[in-house]
Amino acid sequence: MGFNIAGMVINNNFDHDISKLEDDLHIGLEVIRESNFEEAASNWKEDGLYHIYFGDKGTMIFYGHDMAIDRGLSQNHESMSYAYSATAMAFYISYSNIADNEYREIMESEDGRTMSEGSPLPIEADNPTADGLTFALIDKIMEQNWHEIDFGAKCIVCRAGIYRPKNNTTPSHEQSNTNSQKKNVNPTITPTPILQEKKQEKSKAYKAKAVGTTPKKKWWEFWK
Repeated sequence: MGFNIAGMVINNNFDHDISKLEDDLHIGLEVIRESNFEEAASNWKEDGLYHIYFGDKGTMIFYGHDMAIDRGLSQNHESMSYAYSATAMAFYISYSNIADNEYREIMESEDGRTMSEGSPLPIEADNPTADGLTFALIDKIMEQNWHEIDFGAKCIVCRAGIYRPKNNTTPSHEQSNTNSQKKNVNPTITPTPILQEKKQEKSKAYKAKAVGTTPKKKWWEFWK
């Protein structure tokens, strides 16, 4: 059996500081315990938990498949949210790099590509399908090869908590808009809060399609 994982990758390691990660994603994280990369990267994560690995240049977060589509991206750094199921041959990618004017969203299954938004990324030339593209983007964003990460590397397990800003280094949504205008960023690359609203609309439609209009189980269980 292959990978059945979901999570987020961010091109910043936040100095291995959970509070800086909280401020970037605007979420509260309550540390429960330490773990290792082998546990963090294992299949089928429990709902409501974040398994966090801080690398030399990036951050990798693993969580349950039900969070993959609704989870917003980093407002300040190149990032990707993804869901990957080798069991169901179903894949989801949401990638954003506002600095380079790039946004890409893909859903793919055995039936083919059911969603494709944004312009194809250069990396897609060598990774035309979502399964290969997922790991290629993980390596690119982390600036580290997934397969070279030590299984014993330290990770942190957190549960969702109340967000209380601790640092003032993260630009506000309005500041991000101003900075984007100064850089002449294409207006079709929408800042994360608006993208999140659109993603929620797509999520509702996708969930209904995945399990029917009267689902008897959680939408993401179709991945299993």
